[in-house]
Amino acid sequence: MGHQDKPWIDIISKVSGLVFSGDGERVYCPRHGWVTYIVASDGRILCGEGHETLWDPNKPKTYPIKELKKISRKLRNKA
Repeated sequence: MGHQDKPWIDIISKVSGLVFSGDGERVYCPRHGWVTYIVASDGRILCGEGHETLWDPNKPKTYPIKELKKISRKLRNKA
């Protein structure tokens, strides 16, 4: 489902894991359901209801230990 008017939504959706409505006007917030969103000047996407940060591109990505072990095994097998 592409957003022809707002192609950046497709990119952010893939990178962040956020779910946007078909028209791109709303985002799914786990706490408030479908809400309008705010794009902050630093790139964060905020919930329009409670103003919680739904996605922060500046925050380093953390991986669960199991996932890190899987990645480590794959890298060792390639070497």
